[in-house]
Amino acid sequence: MKRQGAGMAGEVREDASSAVKRFGAPWRAALLDHAHSLAEEARYAAVIWIVVAFAAGIGGYFALKREPPVLASLIPALTFAVAAWRRPFGVSRTILTLLAAVAAGIAWSSMMAAWKQAPILERRIGPVAVAGEVISMEERTRGEVRLVIGVRHIEGLAAEETPRKIRLSVRTDSRDAMPGRRVQLRAILWPPKPPSLPGDYDFSRELYFRQIGALGVAISPVAATVDGADSDAGFRARLERLRLAISSRLKAAIPGDARFIADALVTGFQGAIPAPVVDAMRNAGLAHLLSISGLHMAMVTGIVFVALRAMLALIEPWALKYPIKKWAAALSIIAAYFYLLISGLQVPAERSFLMASLVLIAVILDRQAISLRMVALAGLALLALSPVSLVSISFQMSFAAVAALVAFYEYMRQRRRAATERQAPGMTGKLALALVGIVVSTLVAEAAIAPAALFYFGNVPLLGVAANAVAIPLTGSLIMPLLILGVVAMPFGLEAWPLALAGKGIQLVIDIAVWISSFDKAVVHVPAMPFAAYLAFIAGGVWLVAWRSRIRLLGVAPLLLGVALMAAARPADVFMAGEGNLAAVRLADGSYALTPGRAHKWERDRIAQWSAKGTTTWPDHGVSPDRWLSCDGLGCLYRPPSGHVVALPKHADALADDCRRADVLIADLWLPRACVGPQIKIGRRERRDNGGHALWFEGGEVRVEAVGDQRNGRPWGGRR
Repeated sequence: MKRQGAGMAGEVREDASSAVKRFGAPWRAALLDHAHSLAEEARYAAVIWIVVAFAAGIGGYFALKREPPVLASLIPALTFAVAAWRRPFGVSRTILTLLAAVAAGIAWSSMMAAWKQAPILERRIGPVAVAGEVISMEERTRGEVRLVIGVRHIEGLAAEETPRKIRLSVRTDSRDAMPGRRVQLRAILWPPKPPSLPGDYDFSRELYFRQIGALGVAISPVAATVDGADSDAGFRARLERLRLAISSRLKAAIPGDARFIADALVTGFQGAIPAPVVDAMRNAGLAHLLSISGLHMAMVTGIVFVALRAMLALIEPWALKYPIKKWAAALSIIAAYFYLLISGLQVPAERSFLMASLVLIAVILDRQAISLRMVALAGLALLALSPVSLVSISFQMSFAAVAALVAFYEYMRQRRRAATERQAPGMTGKLALALVGIVVSTLVAEAAIAPAALFYFGNVPLLGVAANAVAIPLTGSLIMPLLILGVVAMPFGLEAWPLALAGKGIQLVIDIAVWISSFDKAVVHVPAMPFAAYLAFIAGGVWLVAWRSRIRLLGVAPLLLGVALMAAARPADVFMAGEGNLAAVRLADGSYALTPGRAHKWERDRIAQWSAKGTTTWPDHGVSPDRWLSCDGLGCLYRPPSGHVVALPKHADALADDCRRADVLIADLWLPRACVGPQIKIGRRERRDNGGHALWFEGGEVRVEAVGDQRNGRPWGGRR
């Protein structure tokens, strides 16, 4: 890394020398100062840009339509790396190094995908007998329990066809389903489902990297096998049982919905939080409190560090003779690791632990606590362990927030160094500064995650600053300390009173979220953001935080491009889900008319988010107010301003007529091969092969996107 930074610095000095010769002595001092500052800037940013290039390679891998051969993907990485090593310092070496990092990201992702490959169930089966070992369990809403089972045998499947792990929803008796225990049951199983609509998040990709090859529902009680006790001694099983024990005692000590949030804050179990509470927290900008992330890990390590240092300071001989600050930092790392273990070793928690540990190690080594280079190296370590985390929503939002906050406080630290010494503020001033710090930090973090929130959810909570100004101090000063005290007191049976007080604080946060989200303009909804716009926002944001001088202002250009692309974007005119009869057509006011029914709730909500104008009822008979959509007993015709005729027949009796006059034919029917009139046909066969479809009518052309375009050639795409 140092050699690369030196290369960038050398390049800048060469450019400066030539400039000095051109302009002469009057300009030398200014140019040399500028060259030295640029050289320092390049040295600082070298590590950051190499990590960014590696991440770009990982993103490029997941954007591919076909899986690259592992060995073939290694060749470009090795070629660019050797070429960069052989080049002298300068522009060419810098470019080759970045290209090597991009190629390394692609190659490493390909190798990890090959390493994680495991059988995926090809079809729906069941009821079948299932035998295996419980890996994890989590309580869900409405009395449901979710199990992940390491499979030993599935009735009717050969060994090479049997998924390594399955995930089951259980509403039957699950008292025997303890982690580490071997169990048997009967279940209905199906393959991980692809996204129903183009542009939706692909959960099957996440399951592939967790080696979960089937989902299902138990239809019999979960029973322990005779040899069930043989596998109870594993560390992971004991850890999961400890999590469940802590979870049970937390929920026993705290009443109401607050107990589920307390459980999420300590053990990471979020599935039992009622949907109305989740919606209120999200609309109030407080959803980040529900998932263990950097904020929670910082609170835990900070509370433990301050408490330990204070206790050690009470022992006067130790305080005078030993580095108790470093001792407290080392013990805080152990506490943070314990928190990571009981939180379920989830990726966001691992990321947060790594960042907190780096900060505490810096304290032990008397180094600057945190910098953007440290954030970049933490990101590199996490991406090396799990490349798929790059395309997860939590990774993108949390790293955007962390990078923006670190860059902002580095900037403020530089400003303070340049400023004159001022009188230290009193207690009132310190409280005011703390409140301002929370508000400013929230604004910076909200601005950093806004593109991701718009891209994935289509909304931004406008009143999140107000909600966080109350909820974050309450969580950090009352809720988390009491939860920590409660967990520490559990072995002695003394957890009741601290957990009861923590529950009252959590209930206050819930009440704040419900009140904030009740305002009409609490959340702003926008139409679906195109992927190109999201990439532009990412590029602009990375440029803004990576540099420290005024060169960072060039990052405004990609941000403006992202805004322009958003303004010019237009949602799809027609959606057809991958399964069932759900279809949606865009009307003149920007809303979507959806086929009637209550099925496909997820898809209906997603379409409503993407339109930002809501949805309307599909007319069984008659026409829509704009007269674009007309229906009768046999089906519907959609005539957008482009002049295309889209037929959506309900019955096979309408196919003969629609095959003659329609430009596009979409139906939940098997379309006959003799139907050759329509330019585009989407029936059950096409949806079976390629999943859901989206269509845009652009002038005289029709643009079609299908879910299968991006996943049929990937290992998590399975066989359709």
